[in-house]
Amino acid sequence: MKGKIMKRGYPVSRIGKRKPGVVALFVCMLLWSLLIAFPIQVSGKKIKNSFKIEKEKKTDKKRDKRGEDQVFEGIEIPMNDTVGSFQLHFAGIEKEDSDILVQQIRKCGFAGYDKEPNSDVESFILINNSENPITGYDVRIDYLDMEGRMLHSRRVKEGCYVPAGETRRFDIKSWDKQRTYYYYLGNSPRRVATPYQVRFSPQYLWISEPESAQLTKDTNR
Repeated sequence: MKGKIMKRGYPVSRIGKRKPGVVALFVCMLLWSLLIAFPIQVSGKKIKNSFKIEKEKKTDKKRDKRGEDQVFEGIEIPMNDTVGSFQLHFAGIEKEDSDILVQQIRKCGFAGYDKEPNSDVESFILINNSENPITGYDVRIDYLDMEGRMLHSRRVKEGCYVPAGETRRFDIKSWDKQRTYYYYLGNSPRRVATPYQVRFSPQYLWISEPESAQLTKDTNR
């Protein structure tokens, strides 16, 4: 029979019809395998990113904890009776003299707050009215509108060195990142902004031994 060469019992016409189906089946299987593999890669990336985010969160927590537990050289003195108790262990300081020392330390304070318009830095002065150098401070700063309502509040804890009977100026990052407020005792901004006032509440000061006591120790060595 012309036009019908038999091969394994099937005509050429039927074999020709089956070849595209085999190719299509192969392509479908390939696409299916890719579709299966692609979500695995995406999920793998998600898992990897989640580990990265979790790691960053843990790092931030460690930083926060490190800031809270930060301890400066010297003795931590609470600035009022509500924030904590203390123990004096300086050599040469009698127990009955501790009250006098604490009274001196609690006369230390903050003043001279300033913030220029459009500035991202705030400044203030720490006044040391005691006979001991100050080596660190922990202060709460409340930001209030002109009617006394709180706008923001934060704790600032930094190491420093203020000799006995002297003052030092310190700069910190401003709370007003959008620069929509200005300090009411400072220069007025050219653009529209809301005035605010501040309230400092010292929590702790760190003091070290008087310089005279340190010199005495060095001389006796």
